[in-house]
Amino acid sequence: PGVRLIILKDKKILITKEFRYELDGYDYRLPGGKAFDTLNEYRQIINKKADILKCAIAAAKKECLEETGLIVKKIKLFQISKAGLTVDWDLFYFIVDDFVSRKQGQKLEHGEIIHPEWKTFNKVKELCLNNKIKEDRSVGVLLKFLLNFDK
Repeated sequence: PGVRLIILKDKKILITKEFRYELDGYDYRLPGGKAFDTLNEYRQIINKKADILKCAIAAAKKECLEETGLIVKKIKLFQISKAGLTVDWDLFYFIVDDFVSRKQGQKLEHGEIIHPEWKTFNKVKELCLNNKIKEDRSVGVLLKFLLNFDK
């Protein structure tokens, strides 16, 4: 499973401009990453019948700090996106609207090139519709979020 963060401040969303080696270029993305570092770690959690949501929350907080330099104070599950019937690759989407900045900034892993950028809701919608955010599941979740935010 993976985690993605919809980080909000003043009707803006924190989007990352990230160099993706598989694309040989930059992509706009929601901050996030893997819920587990290894398949073995994931299998152990499954075998113990542990709460995957708790693991996803911990991973989301870790990824938020690493990629954005923000320390999460409050996090709320927005949606779980299922990949399909025979593919077990859920993405947990969280809303974060209460955070503090880490004085030292990001804690990027080796090889990561990530630039956080605050974008207006309209700009995020434009990025989604113009294929500047290439992770299609995140595009769908972001558009759903934007359509329902003021309701």
